[in-house]
Order: sequence, then C-alpha cells, then structure tokens
Amino acid sequence: MERRSFHDEQSRNKRDSVLLAIVVSAVLFALIVSISYIWDPASVYFMVPVGVVITLIYTWSSYQYGDRVVLMSTNAQPATGSRYIFLNDTVEGLAIGAGIPKPDVYVMPSRELNAYATGKDPEHASIAVTQGLLDTLDRQELEGVLAHEISHIKNRDVQFMTLVAVLVGLAGILSNMILRSYWWGGRRSKRDRDSGQIGLIIIVVGFLLAIFAPIASRLVQLAVSRRR
Repeated sequence: MERRSFHDEQSRNKRDSVLLAIVVSAVLFALIVSISYIWDPASVYFMVPVGVVITLIYTWSSYQYGDRVVLMSTNAQPATGSRYIFLNDTVEGLAIGAGIPKPDVYVMPSRELNAYATGKDPEHASIAVTQGLLDTLDRQELEGVLAHEISHIKNRDVQFMTLVAVLVGLAGILSNMILRSYWWGGRRSKRDRDSGQIGLIIIVVGFLLAIFAPIASRLVQLAVSRRR
C-alpha cells in the first residue's frame, strides 16, 4: 500500500474540500432552478442569476459557519465548569502535542457513545463529545478518542467533514422542498407549463436530484467516516 506523507494528506483534504464545494454549489443551483420552474416557468430566467447569488452565499457561509450549524444540530453545549476540567485539560495537552491551538470543547446531552471534530481549519476548530461517552469511558480510553479527533483537526479533515455534514442536511431539506413544490406549485401551474424539451429536462433533473441527492450524500458521509 502506498504511504502518504502528512503534507500529502493535507493537500488531498484541501483538494477534496474544493471539489465537494463545487458539487454542493452545482446541486444547490440546479435545485433552485428546478423549484422555480415548477412553481412558475416564466420565473426561471429571473431565478438563474438569483440562484447564482444564493449559491455563492451558501458556499461561503458553509465554509465560514458550517461548524456552528453542526454544533447546533447536535445541541452541543460549551464544556465549562469544574465538571469538565479533565476533558478540557486533556484536549489542551493533546493540542499542544500536535502543535495546534486548543479547539473549543463541547458536550452533547446524549447517552450514545460519540464524538466528532468540526471547523474550517485548526485555528477555528471544535471537538464535541457526548455525555454518554464521558460517563462510560475511563480516562485512558477518553484520551484515545480525543487524540483521534485532534488528528482530524491537524490533518485538516474537519474542513471536508464539515462540508459533508452540511451537504447531508442540505440535500434532505431541498429534496423535500422540490417534491412539495411539484405537488403544490406544480399542480397550480400545470396548465401554464409548456411541454418543451428544456422544461422537461429541468423537471427530470430536479426530480432525479431530489430522489438521489440525499442517498448519494449519505453514502459520501459513510465513505468519509470509514476512510478517516
């Protein structure tokens, strides 16, 4: 098996993040155009430039604030107080050993055993662990889990993994929107919709994305988790 250096891993993660951002932007733009066409075919010409603006804003905000979205979606709370002194000290020690700033530390109110790292780079990263993990693992086991998450931050895996997490949520929301739009808006505009080839292509592409985008994004998430 070919061995990759640390810098090779960082370069690959940066490249994967850029490619994923392009894919997310393309899917978002296609869904926006499809939804606008289903509701009102005449509005599609207006929605193309609007879709470009929305796509650019979404891509930028996903990079800047994707970690906040992930933390909020898991109800993660800052690990403050004497109860979490060992947790914070362990994270700080591991971060110093890895040569990165100490990530923000969060705790999720869940009994499941889980932990994740998120953020756009080592300077803006966070680690979240479940309360169940803290209550179940001993100190040595917990340190091993935290060291694994620190490695994600150091290798810049977190940037790519955060984009993947946002993609999974986005795919589900927009897919639901496009299906509902066709059911409600599509029924109202059916009389006005032309049957041209362009219109048919837009609808077909929209439906294919609505059906397969959540599945594909989930598969990407599972593949990323397995590889990392």
